[in-house]
Amino acid sequence: MDDLVTFLWSCLDEDERSARAAESAKWHAKERDGLGLRVVSISHEIGQVTASILSGNAEHIARHDPARVLAEVEAKRLLLTLHKECDPSCYIVRVLALPYADLPGYQEAWRP
Repeated sequence: MDDLVTFLWSCLDEDERSARAAESAKWHAKERDGLGLRVVSISHEIGQVTASILSGNAEHIARHDPARVLAEVEAKRLLLTLHKECDPSCYIVRVLALPYADLPGYQEAWRP
């Protein structure tokens, strides 16, 4: 199970790195019509990006802004820290690793 824990820590480190690179300010999606397209603006305190994106996709992007990703990384790290005392079978770690099952290094034997 040490390999699984190492794998998961590495994934969380990469999530944190990526979120910090994107700036940890709040993102917002704003929809407006333009030439028959649904134009969505993703706002950030540094600036604004406007693109033709389906409104559901824009809402998803804004909902998973860097600040939220950082909060989720911290919560998962806390669970990893606690798992040894509460779950010696590593079931919690197996569940936490599921979102990363498509990444290189994930082993099917880890699947809960």
